[in-house]
Amino acid sequence: MTTAHTHRADTGVATQVAHPWRAVLRTVLWAVVAFAGMAPLIYQAAAGEDPALAVGWVGTALLVLGAIQRVMALPVVDAWLRLYLPWLAALPAQEERPKDDHPVSTPAPLTDADVRATHASVDDEPA
Repeated sequence: MTTAHTHRADTGVATQVAHPWRAVLRTVLWAVVAFAGMAPLIYQAAAGEDPALAVGWVGTALLVLGAIQRVMALPVVDAWLRLYLPWLAALPAQEERPKDDHPVSTPAPLTDADVRATHASVDDEPA
């Protein structure tokens, strides 16, 4: 039996593919935020029949949108969204990010013998 929702967080499928409506919602929301701030400037340039200035302000709004999108892609921001605004998070609340099968191992703490050996090798080097 198959279901309509077959995505699992551990399959490696991008969240934009697994949850396209979330990606669209997030992009549209940030586009509205970016263009709302620039709308008066774009309108003023367009109404003043200065297409170069209007295009410049549209470009600026696109840069703002890109910056917002980049910040939204940060894992710490996505974690905050999952906690406070789960409808904007990359994954639905019931899905978890995959566990790392190969975590980075932390080095063992240095012992006194390691420190002495390091100092001895440094002291033996010519100046």
